[in-house]
Amino acid sequence: MFWVLDLVDGHDNCGNFIVYHKSSGDKFITQNDAMIPLGNSGDVVFHDIDKRVFFQEGFPANFIDGVFLANQHPFFGASAGSKSCGWGTALDASGEACLGQEILDCPAGSYPVGVGQTDIASKCIEEFDPTETTVYLRGGFNGWGDPLETAQFTHKGDGHYAYHLTYTDHPEGSSLSHVAGKQIEVMIEAGETLTLPDGEMLAVNSIPAGSVLMLADGTSVTLGDGTHMLSLPDGVDAPTSDTQTYALTEGSKLTLAANANFDDFACVTQCETSYFFKVADANWSEPTTYGGVKGGDTPSVGGTIALTAGEGVGQDMSISLESDSFYLFEFDAAKSSEATLTINKTPVAAFPMLTIDANDPIELAYTSNGQYAASKVALTAGTYSLVLADADNGFAVGGKTGDADVTIGEALTLENDGSALSLVVASDGEFDVVLDLSDVANPTLLVQSGVPYGTEKVYIRGTMTGWGDPAPDEDEAKYNEDTREYSLVYGLEAGGTHAFKFASKAWGGALDLGPSAYDYSTADGALAIGENGNFTVSPTESTAYEFSISFDGKTKGELKVVEAPIYIRGGIYGSGDWGADETMRLNFEPSDAGNDAEAGHVYSSVVTTTGTGFFKIADEGWGGSFGFNYGASAEQEAAGTNVIELGVPFDTTHGNDSKNISFQQPAGQYRFSFDDVTKQLTVTTVE
Repeated sequence: MFWVLDLVDGHDNCGNFIVYHKSSGDKFITQNDAMIPLGNSGDVVFHDIDKRVFFQEGFPANFIDGVFLANQHPFFGASAGSKSCGWGTALDASGEACLGQEILDCPAGSYPVGVGQTDIASKCIEEFDPTETTVYLRGGFNGWGDPLETAQFTHKGDGHYAYHLTYTDHPEGSSLSHVAGKQIEVMIEAGETLTLPDGEMLAVNSIPAGSVLMLADGTSVTLGDGTHMLSLPDGVDAPTSDTQTYALTEGSKLTLAANANFDDFACVTQCETSYFFKVADANWSEPTTYGGVKGGDTPSVGGTIALTAGEGVGQDMSISLESDSFYLFEFDAAKSSEATLTINKTPVAAFPMLTIDANDPIELAYTSNGQYAASKVALTAGTYSLVLADADNGFAVGGKTGDADVTIGEALTLENDGSALSLVVASDGEFDVVLDLSDVANPTLLVQSGVPYGTEKVYIRGTMTGWGDPAPDEDEAKYNEDTREYSLVYGLEAGGTHAFKFASKAWGGALDLGPSAYDYSTADGALAIGENGNFTVSPTESTAYEFSISFDGKTKGELKVVEAPIYIRGGIYGSGDWGADETMRLNFEPSDAGNDAEAGHVYSSVVTTTGTGFFKIADEGWGGSFGFNYGASAEQEAAGTNVIELGVPFDTTHGNDSKNISFQQPAGQYRFSFDDVTKQLTVTTVE
């Protein structure tokens, strides 16, 4: 039940009541009157800004100033030993951290935040409506959105926002650091000295290990790690412990390793500084103020992180910026509770649009490495006029004089403010359009078939088959037009390291693709990918794995390796509900003790059956997960040959139209072995 109460100004701390059993008269929660501290104004002793309070049997009411008050959270903060957790948090399993407690009953139109975050009290907050909300990028680089007009995101629709930050000069006095992955040279004038270790020019702690001092005569001096002493070549005297300076002749220079700290001297090029920021509306309202998840990932250029809203929940984020650079912030709040932020450094501060004839413009999404793309653009046979521009941001590229014809599959060099382009499509199809601005002075446009590698077939080549040539047919990564993904399933042995790459069927073919050809995903439990000339993965389970290369919305494929559970599914085990039961999972069983990185396409396990019945071989999605849905053929069913004979390979049929396989053996343990190459299933008894 609930009550709706009109609260009068000037009155506070009303809402007294008791909870009791009407028949027995037993009181619950507290033997005294309890209070919900309602109040529209006045001295409300204890109140919840979210207007949600709780009583729960087994946890005492909050006792303040002689009054038993309702708790602000449905569970009382737990404690153990010296570790004590506050309201809305509870100890984790280790007893070492206080985590935001789970909330299962947020009101309609709201959702929980802070759940599972370290030292953050969880609570329910309202969802925000993107159709009625203007969002801004607010941080130290733009005065926290002052003025707001220059920090406004563009709403692209469906809760997707984008904002271009043009960052010019570092403010005077900024704390600068070396851009990661770069090197920088500091030239020393004649007569100047390099101070070691504590001087006015360079503090030795600001020089990372691996930095090299090159003297004018060609002598190379490498700075060691830990001691901050100079490692000198033979014949060069080392400075004594009390030496404070090292004299340099004209032309000497210091090459610093990546991530050097430039606090103690002027950084001229390739330097960056950090700022804190958030994504918020104009009023910093709780539902629309997003920050980082405490204990979560730190945003980085070229990456995507999860965000969370909530006052005191979302944390200030930090980002490092280079001078004279453009940054694209993409805020995805299609679902308020699952918002993400992607940050990329872009070659232009614009949203390039592709206009085909007089049709509505198509926005080219930023992918990576200075490229913008649109995938699966449907075109019928004919001749088209193409315009690439973003008038709102002063951007336009086009064809050079006398060279404005686009040929399918060939990159055409463009120029700024060039002419409209002409494209001839010979036959109907879907096409990918890639605008490459990595070299802003010489942009290119590529229109290609929607299949990333065209008619060329893609094979996995590696230690799985001893790098054999040519690759076996079963190692082809099949292409799915709907998902724009190449994939195949392979059984891998746990504990070993499997090296591989993607290539044509025979070495020397059109494809030979190593680590630089792809981005890598570790989402959804994907295995980490090692880079050492080839890909390497080290699985922890001996089972089936899916290798996939996704081009969905990307010009550069994203590689992911995940477990691909395959099951015996039917009425011959457990409750007979045909569910995906882990006890009926088929895995990879290595057999060669001398090979710690076996691989193959045969999946088998010893399983326990409950008696006669029917079954199929399938993944959790009946083929929708990893393509496994195998049964008997209609002809086998009609002829009564859809029955398993122990020890005899059974030919299976793939697809939703396949029929059930009959198992007419008594309950017991059997080995089910499925060969994904021959598509045969063999069942044997276990002695």
